[in-house]
This record gives sequence, C-alpha cells and structure tokens, in this order.
Amino acid sequence: MLISGVWHTCDDGILRPVIPADVQTQDGSWIKAPFLVDTGADRTVLSADILTALRFPRTLAEDRIGGIGGEVNTVLVETRLRLSRENDGKVIFRGQYAAVILAREGKAVSQR
Repeated sequence: MLISGVWHTCDDGILRPVIPADVQTQDGSWIKAPFLVDTGADRTVLSADILTALRFPRTLAEDRIGGIGGEVNTVLVETRLRLSRENDGKVIFRGQYAAVILAREGKAVSQR
C-alpha cells in the first residue's frame, strides 16, 4: 500500500503531513478535506470545519477523545470517506466517525 500525501502548513505555522481526501455530505455531494497523517491515532477524527460543512445530524459521543493537547468533546457522524489509490482508482470507507465540536477559535459549533 502506498499513501501519497502532501506537506501542509497548518494555521499554527507548523508543516504537517496530510492526505487529500473527500468526505460525503448529507446531500450526497463530496467535499475536499485534508486528513492529518497520525500513525499513532486510534481513530479518524473530523475537524469542526468539516463537521459544519457536512450538515449531518449529530449524536454526542459518550467518550471524549484526547491527545497531547488534552481532551475534547466530540459528536458522531455517519458518512463516507473517499481516498485515491496509486492506480488512479478510488477507495471508499463507510463508517461512524468522531468529529470535534470546537472550532479553532474555541467557539462551539452549532448542534443542529
């Protein structure tokens, strides 16, 4: 398996490896989303910005997720992720993903 990514300068000015992907929204369309490569992560987590763009109903997750920066509350979103394969094909992962509910500025994302 080959994972092709890019180096992306994040809002804090730090260069990090990301994989370009697509996430399916509530209306069935796909939006582009960069996924941080974190080989030590236990699960895939969507950002608050992506959560807002998806416009899905949300279910508050029972567990908080945490890392080096502390713990955060999340919601669960049922959707599909689409990644590119090395042969120009696509692979789709369907599942329930955690999504952070705080935007970068620390403001809560609306709970539609």
